[in-house]
Amino acid sequence: MEMKYISILLGSFLLVTAGCSSEQAVDSEERSTEATEVEASSSEEAVQSVETAQEEPTNEDQINEETEPIEDIKVHFIDAGQADATLFEYSEGDEDYAVLFDAGDWNQDDVIHYLNTERIENIDVMMLSHPHADHIGQADRIIEDFSVEEVFMSGEIQTSQTFERVIDAIDYYDVGYEESRAGDIYDVGPLQIEMINPENLDSDENNNSLSARFQYGDDFSVMLTGDVEEATEAQIISRGYTLETDILQLGHHGSDTSSSSIFIDEVDPAVAIYSAGEDNQYGHPHDSVLEALEGRGTEVYGTSVDGTIVVTSDGESYDIETMKEEERTSEDIMSSDNESEHSSNNPDENVEEETQGECIDINAASSEQLQNINQIGVERAEQIEELRPFSSIDDMERISGIGPTRVDEIKAEGLACIGG
Repeated sequence: MEMKYISILLGSFLLVTAGCSSEQAVDSEERSTEATEVEASSSEEAVQSVETAQEEPTNEDQINEETEPIEDIKVHFIDAGQADATLFEYSEGDEDYAVLFDAGDWNQDDVIHYLNTERIENIDVMMLSHPHADHIGQADRIIEDFSVEEVFMSGEIQTSQTFERVIDAIDYYDVGYEESRAGDIYDVGPLQIEMINPENLDSDENNNSLSARFQYGDDFSVMLTGDVEEATEAQIISRGYTLETDILQLGHHGSDTSSSSIFIDEVDPAVAIYSAGEDNQYGHPHDSVLEALEGRGTEVYGTSVDGTIVVTSDGESYDIETMKEEERTSEDIMSSDNESEHSSNNPDENVEEETQGECIDINAASSEQLQNINQIGVERAEQIEELRPFSSIDDMERISGIGPTRVDEIKAEGLACIGG
């Protein structure tokens, strides 16, 4: 009986112990499950936290992703008489930039004066379209007076003293030199310059002119083509470049040798600007060019009527200011430039009798003065002095190496004259 009681007590103890162990096991499993759930929950929250951080950038990230607006650019079509000079002036942060396309006439200082007025000290790039005296005329003095970092030229070689002075200045002041070709692209700060001419040099200096499309920001562009004429305009079109442009400077001072209808259609400018002297001997700009532009709704400005023209843009829209504020129409432009004694539509006609401003009388000028004329170097200047007098500019064919083609170039330049 006593043994039975002990057995019962022992059995009860074992049952109680087993029950406790079972409850502890269950509690352990529950705690383990809860811990696993907590851990999983923590992991999910961590993943969600990372995803949220990736999906929701901080204010600093948002600021960095925003494109800062560019500062205004000013494009100055400088009134340089019957010559060319265009200044691009702009900034980026603390950096100021200046790009000069062509440098006015050799016997003036108007471009230098204008640069000083604008307080230009450094010129990042000076682009000289071609080596005629009305495009490179003040380049040597600009190199002397300002800090010019680089000069772009076509590589065309001239024999005039004006050209030689420019080359000497580039060498003496150790200025960077680049012979640009169609397809070259240059980024000068926020301004992009895409060259569209020349592809290769040929015998025509006008058609070898550096030509470029300047892009600033997303929606503002300017095109300058020097003295390029219709045949080369067609070649430029065939090269497949983007030509559509807001502001087009008319080729060859608004001459009808340039600005063909097919080229204007491709460029599709909202505004056309020409650079020409008032009452100039060539009749620039020619009526046919102005009438065609007026017919297609293109707004026209010209230095002969408006003085210096300044286009200001923020890279999207643009405003135009002129030195002469009076209101004028396209009829005013045509009458101002063509109702004069010097109204020949052919720049090769009447050059001997009609000269704009100062010219070089080949029957009286010194050797140094003669060397400013296109195609005339030291040796040919000496020949001119020996062969004088000349009855006309055509009579210069008596000079060794000067044939009809070179005489035409001399006449087109307009510097040489008889009895000037």
